[in-house]
Amino acid sequence: MRRGDGDVAFVRRPHASSIALASLALLGCNHKPVELTDGSVPHHKTAVADATIQPPSALDLLFVVDNSASMAAEQNALATSFPVMLDAITKAAGTQPDLHVGVISTNVGAGPYNLQQCTPPGDDGHLLVGPPGAAACAGLDAGARFLSDVAGAGGARVRNYTGSLDTVFGCMAQLGTTGCGLEQPLASLRRALDPSNTSNAGFVRDDARLAIVIVSDEDDCSVKNTAMFDPAPTAAAKGAINFRCTEYGVTCDGDPDLLTFGARSNCRPNEASTYMEGVQAFVTALRTIKKDPGQIFVAGLLGPATPFEIDADADGSSGPDKTAAELQPSCTSSTGSAVPAVRTRALLDAFPGQSASASICDPLTDQFSALGTAIAAPLAHACVGVTLFDNDDAAPGLQASCTVTANPSGTVATLPQCGATAGAAQKPCWTLLEDPAQCAVTSQHLRVDVDWGTMVPKPGTTVHADCEVP
Repeated sequence: MRRGDGDVAFVRRPHASSIALASLALLGCNHKPVELTDGSVPHHKTAVADATIQPPSALDLLFVVDNSASMAAEQNALATSFPVMLDAITKAAGTQPDLHVGVISTNVGAGPYNLQQCTPPGDDGHLLVGPPGAAACAGLDAGARFLSDVAGAGGARVRNYTGSLDTVFGCMAQLGTTGCGLEQPLASLRRALDPSNTSNAGFVRDDARLAIVIVSDEDDCSVKNTAMFDPAPTAAAKGAINFRCTEYGVTCDGDPDLLTFGARSNCRPNEASTYMEGVQAFVTALRTIKKDPGQIFVAGLLGPATPFEIDADADGSSGPDKTAAELQPSCTSSTGSAVPAVRTRALLDAFPGQSASASICDPLTDQFSALGTAIAAPLAHACVGVTLFDNDDAAPGLQASCTVTANPSGTVATLPQCGATAGAAQKPCWTLLEDPAQCAVTSQHLRVDVDWGTMVPKPGTTVHADCEVP
């Protein structure tokens, strides 16, 4: 509901520059260890993961666009920046992937209450091909709910539109500003990808990578109990309606009463909220969309998570019940501002190595190529298929000994292990991550994760890991 520039610069999430590895071959030793005369067992190195980076050949690209009253500038920036992103995807992949491109809004209504522009069920997660209630964008085939541009026989492209892909998408991305100001991007996303939503049938393909881009200047307000939106303040829901999304959806260190003005730290989703849905529920739902959750990439153009401060609303009033408490912007630009997207960013953080984020207040167009390159990077996983030797039983966790090599620039080089304070000069570097979701079938659920830093490895880059085993 705030005004923001819509021009953003992408930054990497933790491990977001990590390239998960495709064409995986797992090797291991299965023979019985030989005991030495002193009763000890020798350990030795064995190849535990070999992988080759390959770009995706099919990509389903879904945009979740805030269509509340403050979003005109951001929607325009998205429309004009799409060609930059598509060009980066094509360059990274070596050719344009088989594309599906869709758009949904953040509007799923606000329950049974008569709130302006929040009539339930809103757009209900349905794919949109123009502003809700308006005619479909020019150039789309009749009945089309998303853009399809795939390779056909003899190298020709088979499309469900005429004219320029950039032009048609530019129209689709500009949904207008009449959507509900109680934005629920995560709820809308879950509805959009639910197989029971037959309106969106055919968009998600089994063999395609799924990339999601959330664009909003507000935080997520996805509810499980719509009584939170009751306009009448009660003892249970007493803050202003817009502030209740923060009041019940976020928890922070310091004063737990978010109606009390002041700065907060370490703010995070309130997973135990009476009214708001926990973010983990959406993470779980999203991971089930693909047989391989590694084929999912999530990005956001959002307000930074910090600073997080609560003060009186813009007109300066507060009142004895403090119902005018307002979450203050975490960034501003020449055209507006955005509030801390604590909940939405928590969803991104749940996909390390498979996510990227940006401040919606920063310039976007020149930086959008970084997002395209990240989207085109593969996301399979180098799971370690053997049990690794622990070099220090007394230390917490597994103290493994590995040698990892890669050739991102054409020459094979040994990569250092990432340290707790590894700087840019130490990247690319590697680490072992425990990942039960991606490596469920292996004994220790470990995968080799490479943090490339600012380097973008070319398709065909190989990564080889040798680790000590018992």
